[in-house]
Amino acid sequence: MEFLIKYFAIFSEYPALVQNKAIKIKQYVYNNNNDKLGIRSLSIEDKALSLYPYLKTENVIEFNTRKIIEWSHMKNLEAEVVGKGKDNSLLSFFSTDYGVNRNKYKENKVLNIKISAFGLRLDKYDDFTRLKGKKLRSDFIGFFPTKELYGPTYYDFIGIIIDFELISLEESNYGYLMKVKLLKNENNPNLFVVDFFINAENINIAKIENGMRVSGLLWFQGELE
Repeated sequence: MEFLIKYFAIFSEYPALVQNKAIKIKQYVYNNNNDKLGIRSLSIEDKALSLYPYLKTENVIEFNTRKIIEWSHMKNLEAEVVGKGKDNSLLSFFSTDYGVNRNKYKENKVLNIKISAFGLRLDKYDDFTRLKGKKLRSDFIGFFPTKELYGPTYYDFIGIIIDFELISLEESNYGYLMKVKLLKNENNPNLFVVDFFINAENINIAKIENGMRVSGLLWFQGELE
C-alpha cells in the first residue's frame, strides 16, 4: 500500500507522456542514467486507475492480432493482446499503451509492436530440462505458455544472454537489464532478441555471463511502434 501511495503521489505532479482525450499515461524513470526502466500510470479524468512496470525498447516485430482480452475491472482501458509474430510464433503481451491506442489495436489486425520482457525467475539452463516429457536439444531456445501463473502473457523460456548491465533502482534495490535471444533462426541471428529486465533477488545464478544459456519465467509487454 505504501508503494502505491508513494507513486500515485509522484504521478500527480507528472505531465502526460501520451494521452487521448481524458485518458492519460504518465511515466516515471528509475535511473536518469538509463531511461529504459520505469513505471507507468494510467488515469482517466485525472483519476489514477493503475500502475505497471515499463521497459522501453526499440525492438520491433510485425504482429498479427488474433484476440484482444480487455480488462473490465480497468474500464476496458488495459488489455492483453493475443496473436502471432511474423515467424508464426504464438505470442501474447500486455499492452502498455492500450488506454490511448485502443481503437488502433481494434481496427488493425497487423501491427508493428515494440516487445520487451520482465523476468520473474532466472536459472542457469539445465541440460536435463524436458518439455512435455521429452529431453530438449542442447542448443534449443524458445518460449512457451507456463502453468505456474494464470494469464496468456506469462511464459516459460530458454534463451541466451547476449548482453547485460547492472541497473540501480531505489536505495539498495538493483537488477539487470539484458538482451536475451529467445528464438533461433540461422538466416536471421537477431531474430527475437528482446530487452529483458529482472530484479537481482529473482536470479538463481552466481555469476552472469554473456553467451550463457538460461531458463526461467517471463512476462511480455508491448506497445505500438
